[in-house]
Amino acid sequence: METLQIITAVIISAAFMLLLWSIKALLMRLAARAEATRDGFILTGTVSAAELENTVRCLLWKRSRLGQNFDIVILDEGLDEEKRQMAEIFSRENSCVKIISCRNKDNSE
Repeated sequence: METLQIITAVIISAAFMLLLWSIKALLMRLAARAEATRDGFILTGTVSAAELENTVRCLLWKRSRLGQNFDIVILDEGLDEEKRQMAEIFSRENSCVKIISCRNKDNSE
């Protein structure tokens, strides 16, 4: 009976490690939506609000858990209100998240 319990514990542990590895791989794929630069990642508002949030959260996780030091730049090229508010919240809560406005102030061109 003891052998069966040990085998069961090993199988459960291996399944749990596989699950964690799969989640980490998924998070890294989400973060790949950002353009990598030498000093950080650049995100544009061309994705949905949910994708923007997931990508920023993935990058923040990667930064904190893996001990990497980089900035996350969100380009405001006409973000809608929901994405702009989300970006501002991330920027307030995390000093590594920056918002750069690329919008035309004069639309008469």
